[in-house]
Amino acid sequence: MRLNKMVYCMMAAATVFAASCSDFDDYNEAYVTGNAESKLSLWENISGNPELSQFSELLKKGGYDEVLNSPRFYTVWAPKNGTISDYSSLMAMSKDSLVDRFIKNHIANYNYNISETGERRVYTLNDKSMILDNGTYAGLTIDPKFKNVPSVNGILHVIDGYAEYHPNLYEYIFEAGVDSLSKYFKHFQYDYFDAAKSVIGPIDSLGRQTYSDSVIVKRNRLTYNGGLINAELANEDSTYTLLIPTDEAYKNAYETVKKYYRYPSSNEIKYKPITSEGVGKEQVVQVKSDTQTDSIARIQIARTLVFSHGNTYNSSLPENDVLEGSYQDKGDTLCSSYNYYLSNGMDFIKKHTVGEVRTQSNGYERLIDSLAVYSWDVWCPGVSVDLFGQKASQEVYPFSASCQPPTIKRIDNNYRAEYWPYERYLSLEPIGNNSKPEI
Repeated sequence: MRLNKMVYCMMAAATVFAASCSDFDDYNEAYVTGNAESKLSLWENISGNPELSQFSELLKKGGYDEVLNSPRFYTVWAPKNGTISDYSSLMAMSKDSLVDRFIKNHIANYNYNISETGERRVYTLNDKSMILDNGTYAGLTIDPKFKNVPSVNGILHVIDGYAEYHPNLYEYIFEAGVDSLSKYFKHFQYDYFDAAKSVIGPIDSLGRQTYSDSVIVKRNRLTYNGGLINAELANEDSTYTLLIPTDEAYKNAYETVKKYYRYPSSNEIKYKPITSEGVGKEQVVQVKSDTQTDSIARIQIARTLVFSHGNTYNSSLPENDVLEGSYQDKGDTLCSSYNYYLSNGMDFIKKHTVGEVRTQSNGYERLIDSLAVYSWDVWCPGVSVDLFGQKASQEVYPFSASCQPPTIKRIDNNYRAEYWPYERYLSLEPIGNNSKPEI
């Protein structure tokens, strides 16, 4: 069967038939008709349509007149004149912002020919998720007169309106106007070359692969692939509620939390390890006291700010549409993405929410004027001491055995989260003169 298909393709090529020789070709070719439009590029069809002159000007400003004139295959949803309400504002944008927030919102790779009923999810060039059905794109009506317009390098649809851009929660952190949290997240951000999204070029003289269009994306060690807070805030397929403390709330929380993570001012810890033969030789561990305190205090704050809507503990979130059959009554307890079980409940968060809940492309954001967390749930757990034995343990352990805190390792210039158990120590200090605990 495969051989016959290959022979057919060769024969078709030899006789110059305009036929599709594989399923992949069908996905990347327009349906060629006798219409004049099918012999033109997407850019020629858009710029030649007087009803799309505003869209054409925006494309030209963003450099997409050249992109849509290239051999690469796209589907474009073009807004009609008069439906772009803030056209002048878009024209005043910087080129990069215009491309990412408007142009890429209306273009997708591959062929989205509208010939079937039912909803489909479209991922645009800026990785936003749009719903396409037989008559609408992102809720906007597709003009039946300009539907499935074939071009030599793609398909064109004309829509009544334009798809609004909504940042994902990760992007919104840097737009919320809250410097404390955005600076903390930016500290973990790095550039990553995405070979899968880049356009392959020729092999150079040393046998190395080159790329004619290299795509560099931002990644973050806090969030990428779960990261240090176990939340993929840039993932458009996930749904979260994110709490963003005001600058004052963040500063107050930091000053409170860091008091519970104290290291010796001498920057070294002396201890005697317990061996099978008894107490071993005194050891010295060098630490950066201020750095350790700062690092742990800030990560503890971050791990209380994100709540996954896929966790049934969070079904009490007002913005969480619980799927039928998935609801489980967990009372007032919420569970952060890092598996901190927070007994403060939703009412506490509502009380400290400033303004309206904002909707983003993959969830919701609440600005809060205080860290809505009980200290004993996270950084100051209760301690149970066995007076007749030698054990001291936390009454609340902040993560389950199946969700160990991640350690980030650098492997071949990539960062990957590895999950390793780690040692924790409790410092017990008597509050009076009548006790002298020994550890």
